[in-house]
Amino acid sequence: MKQLFPIVPVLLSCALALVIMCGENVYNLGDDLTYREKFEIGKKYFEKGSYTRAKIVLDQIARLGMLADFSDSAQFLLAESHFNLRDYVFAENEYMRVLPGSPLWAKAIFMIGMCNYKLSSSPERDQKYTYKAINSFENFLIGTNPAQRDEQLSQDAINKLVELHGKLAEKDLKTGILYKKLGDYNGAIIYLNDAMFNYNTYGHVSIIPRALFEIGECYVKLEQYLEAEEKYNAVFQNFPDHPYAEKARKRLANIKNEIVKADTTFFK
Repeated sequence: MKQLFPIVPVLLSCALALVIMCGENVYNLGDDLTYREKFEIGKKYFEKGSYTRAKIVLDQIARLGMLADFSDSAQFLLAESHFNLRDYVFAENEYMRVLPGSPLWAKAIFMIGMCNYKLSSSPERDQKYTYKAINSFENFLIGTNPAQRDEQLSQDAINKLVELHGKLAEKDLKTGILYKKLGDYNGAIIYLNDAMFNYNTYGHVSIIPRALFEIGECYVKLEQYLEAEEKYNAVFQNFPDHPYAEKARKRLANIKNEIVKADTTFFK
């Protein structure tokens, strides 16, 4: 009888493979299979890239809660199946079901960020998902146990934050330029300042020369020439090699007389 026991795992593996190969009705796997066996079937489907079948099977296991030691793995793979199928809204909901006590929780927080990152729109459109992604990645970096964080995922989260903040900075820059074109110079200055300072934490200095120049242009329109001079000077002093540095010099030369008059008036 002892010789039979090593055969059992092999038979189980063969049975699972047979179920998958035969295209078993995944909605009704049968009561003769244990939850562990169903989990293994779902896992096999996932590994083979059959994510639609995997999510149907794994959903049955995930709904057990923590009644089984593999339930959290089933929950995470269920979320991953949705993610791989590009069902990002559903995937986010499933990642959120991974419990904080699970060793998979930190990665689930990161993947919630990835779901919203995938849903994030181009800069000129609504940035609801961009803000949600930023919140999730920051939560991953700050709110999770460092021991549970993968080093590569941490770096990926930082890279994504740089990209997402850059998108917001670009949106504010474009909005500020639009307000300037519409003649709302004070509104433009607000957005252009936001582009420079609100997102500069992540190193997006590339938009600063353009934003400074555009603010200078707004101040000229408002006939606040000393303020305009300050912004133009900031462009070519801090970014001498940037294309807008030369533009700033030319603009300063054009308004030289107005600057002198404003400076004289200031001291009267």
